[in-house]
Amino acid sequence: MFVFQALVIGTGWLLATRDTVSTTTILIAMYVLSVCGSVLFARFASHASAEPIHMIWQAVQHIAPHGEPQPSPNIDSLQYGRELVSNLVNHVYQMASVVSDVEKTNAKKIQDIHANFLANSLPLPVVVLDKDDNIVYTNEAAIQYFARPVDELETKNLYTALDMAFSDDQTLHSWLQTVRRSSVTASMRWERVRIGLPGQKDTKQFDLAAHFNSDNPMGYETLLILFDHTEVYSQDDQAMSFVALTVHELRTPLTLLRGYIEVFDEELGPSLSAELKDFMKKWMPVLSSSPHSSTTS
Repeated sequence: MFVFQALVIGTGWLLATRDTVSTTTILIAMYVLSVCGSVLFARFASHASAEPIHMIWQAVQHIAPHGEPQPSPNIDSLQYGRELVSNLVNHVYQMASVVSDVEKTNAKKIQDIHANFLANSLPLPVVVLDKDDNIVYTNEAAIQYFARPVDELETKNLYTALDMAFSDDQTLHSWLQTVRRSSVTASMRWERVRIGLPGQKDTKQFDLAAHFNSDNPMGYETLLILFDHTEVYSQDDQAMSFVALTVHELRTPLTLLRGYIEVFDEELGPSLSAELKDFMKKWMPVLSSSPHSSTTS
């Protein structure tokens, strides 16, 4: 601008010395020319100097999480400072990416802490499976119930880590195969599920509740909750075993007694008195139906 004004003043001085036009006209023309030239030059200079800053501002607006989305800046259109602006914009994008990753990591940590706190607060064993039936989580109650360390449960396949026996044909495996083909969410419950634990002679028995959710964002597809009834179911099993043993032990002597009476009837029947024959006829139907009667009772 100073150079431009100097040129204008020099031109006006040359024109004034030649006396071709009046001095007033020359001063007015030089003034107008100087003002217009200064405005145009200032406009060009301000636009050229502010364009790189505008590009950086546009990059910040482009990655801002709030407000209206802005397009990414076209750095190739810059005529001045293209390399500097490109480096600064890349730094802005890198910082935003780091912040986003940190926020996601912190959010996941907080979510995991809350999930662990809630799961470990439950007195019931909880097991979480992924879509491949691998164990991805076990709470403290499950670790104590199975009497196994965490590294022997988590990341292992459920059917390899835990040998569960179901009382009906629809097992957990068959149920999961069915719901994965036809359902988004589903729930199921089994009674009298048995599991043998290493180092323990007696098996544990429990009721099993399962919830399936194929849209879980964390990949936790199936939730298993165990309700231990080992003591109650063991008493029922002992009672049934006692009844079966009693029926078996009573059937043998009654069968022998029936055989002896049949032999006596065949060999001694003709020589028996009417009273003894009547007595034998009364007991033969009872002994014949005794195995079935004792089994029913």
